[in-house]
Order: sequence, then structure tokens, then C-alpha cells
Amino acid sequence: MKAPMRGQKRSLKMSVAFLFGIFFLFSSYAYAVSLTSWNVTELNSSGDYINVSIGADAQGNTTLTIQWLPGAANSLTAIGIDMFGFNSATSVLTCPTGWSCNKGTQNMSGFGTFAQFEKDPGGTQGISSSIVFVLSGAAAFTSNSQGAQFAAHVRYGNDCSGFVSDGTASGGSTSNADCAGASQVPEPSTLLLLGGGLFGLGVLKKMFSGRKKAA
Repeated sequence: MKAPMRGQKRSLKMSVAFLFGIFFLFSSYAYAVSLTSWNVTELNSSGDYINVSIGADAQGNTTLTIQWLPGAANSLTAIGIDMFGFNSATSVLTCPTGWSCNKGTQNMSGFGTFAQFEKDPGGTQGISSSIVFVLSGAAAFTSNSQGAQFAAHVRYGNDCSGFVSDGTASGGSTSNADCAGASQVPEPSTLLLLGGGLFGLGVLKKMFSGRKKAA
């Protein structure tokens, strides 16, 4: 009876070690970086940012999930993320639909040079839903001369656009009048309230006109 028991204990230890290895693999990758530094003054004031989540898939490849998020003072209509750069020697294994990946090194408007550059001209992804890049194997990310690991370019309405990163733009941010004048589509509830107010003013005007005629 002792031999089967020893075999069961050995199998249990191997299973625990395997599960621990899987947990370590995923936990070591799971973290996020917020891109909050814009090269446009108005976008810095908006508080808008991009969240980059670093994880791993079942095959041990690195995943980068990119998502734009509005700030507390947001008054702009974001259209899409059309450029993304990161500092890693690891290339993109799976490229999102519409994107052109592994374009080589690229300087991204004051945020320094990035080892990997991906683009989607005229893209509309990354706003209502996230963009996912899969990198080959376990990727390590380093900071460039501007202290940046990641950078992205976001298009807004009214011809407004800007680069955002976790680093610091050389020369700081500059003002862009197009970004100050970008407008946001009113919510349906706001339009309903406005319509109700105008209708009420019309009724009051008719009531006062009727009283004047009667007098």
C-alpha cells in the first residue's frame, strides 16, 4: 500500500508545482501603465489618458491591451488611436485588424525613439473597445531617453490630435486651437430637456399674447 501512496504524493506535488508555475507566469506579467502626459496643452487639461495593460496568454506570450479613457474635464470627442509605440526587443506576433505592425524604430513627437512602432492610418479603434497586441514570448519593456516605455497618438474631432505617453515630452506641451474648439455630441437626455424648455417658452408666449388681445 505504501508504493501507491508515494505515487499519489508525488503526483500531488507535481500538480501543485505546475499550478504555482502558471500562477507565477500570469502574476509576473499582470500590471498596467497609464499614459497621462500629452504634447498638447488642452489635452493635458482634459485629463484624458490611455491605459496599457500588460498580461500573458495561455502560451506564455505577452499581451498589450490599449484603451483610451476620458478625464474628469473631458469635452472632446475621441475618434481613435492610430499610432502606438513601445520599447522592447520583442516583436508583435499577432497584429490587430487594420493595423500595420513591426514598422521598426520611430520617434514620436517629443517623447523620444521607440524600438517598436505600429500604425493604423485613420483608425477608429481603442475608444469604445480596446486594442490588443500579442508579442512573441515574455517581453521586457525599458524606458527611453524621455523616460517613456509607451506612447500613442489619438485623433479627436475638429481636426484635433495629440501624442500621449508615460514619459515627458521634450520642450513640454504646446497649445492647439483645434483641440480647444472640439465639440462633443450632446446626450439624448440633454436634447430632450432643451426641446422641452423651448416648447414651454412657446406655450407661455402664446398665453401672454392671448391675454394682451383680450385686454
